[in-house]
Amino acid sequence: MPQSAFPFFPEGVTHITALLAFRKQDGQITDFNGAMPVFIHDAEDMDSFRMITAQFCVNGNAKQADIVRAIGVTKISLKRAVKRYREHGPRGFYLPRKRRGTRGARKRLSIHCGRHSPATKGPRACERRGLWAPSSGLRWWPPCRQRARPL
Repeated sequence: MPQSAFPFFPEGVTHITALLAFRKQDGQITDFNGAMPVFIHDAEDMDSFRMITAQFCVNGNAKQADIVRAIGVTKISLKRAVKRYREHGPRGFYLPRKRRGTRGARKRLSIHCGRHSPATKGPRACERRGLWAPSSGLRWWPPCRQRARPL
């Protein structure tokens, strides 16, 4: 007759499920399956945290609701992590993030008007250098930003 093994956890863990728990100690988070550590990562490493929580959900070790309840993350952030894990696997959490470009209507035109000395400040200094004209259709911005934008 097979014996059932009771899950024994180290002291000071927070349970996610009956078989899964985590402990934060000395700036590191350790995830446990019973007494065996499964994954260790720094508390500041959000990519590894998202990867392992998504992996627990995808592999069936924990439900999303269990992780949300035990750890306190938002439901939508966990859903996004699970989606990323399903589409790209663990590697998807360590790839550079895709960023959106600027919108066409709000695109700013960069104008360099020299250094920030008192002689080169203001629209007249840029006008003298041929970088900006009042009739150009661009509104003057302060030289500390060194940009102009359409009116």
